[in-house]
Amino acid sequence: MELHFSTDFPPYGEVAVYIEAHRLENLASLKLIPNKEKIDTTLKLTNIKPSINITGSNIFRYLARSSEHNSLYDETDLSELFNISYQDDLLNIFSARSIPDLKPALIHESLEKHGRSYLVYPDRPVLADFSAWGILKATGGNEGSNNNKDWMNKMNELKASQIAMEVVDATIKTDNSNSPTSLPKISGADYENNKLDPFRGIVASMIAEYTGKSADEIF
Repeated sequence: MELHFSTDFPPYGEVAVYIEAHRLENLASLKLIPNKEKIDTTLKLTNIKPSINITGSNIFRYLARSSEHNSLYDETDLSELFNISYQDDLLNIFSARSIPDLKPALIHESLEKHGRSYLVYPDRPVLADFSAWGILKATGGNEGSNNNKDWMNKMNELKASQIAMEVVDATIKTDNSNSPTSLPKISGADYENNKLDPFRGIVASMIAEYTGKSADEIF
């Protein structure tokens, strides 16, 4: 899978959901492709011929549905249908292309209304939380009430969120520098001739740091 995105709107939420749903060890399977042009964040399924492009809130749903465990978006539990419907409404609002400048305000309004620790459940974040968090991180729209700040702090403290920020920021920085000297030394990496190797090297290095595995083996 390839996640194409504009460097002006980093995909923190999407990458955090991938890590949460598919585990850090599999992050190398999601290749980040930064673009300096203003493009819609697009998930390209390259294992299907012809390839399929997924955009908007459907990226979050696909990443959750393709996971072996679906705790972020459980459509199979009939008792969860109301919460799934509510979550869909939030995802659609947050991803609406017609209101980019209003998104932070709409998110803060939703946070004010829910009256819980997270948007849908009192004790755990789901897709709607990661989507909202990703937008606020990408736009810098962190202002809000104390309750909203508490929610933001909780989202920032999640391991998936922290790793997502590291990976995305490092990918953008590497793409801007075009310098292989700052990249981790990994056997088999060809940073100068293979455009995907810088990203693969960054991810392999981070997975190794968190798991204790060899970066060469992960790469």
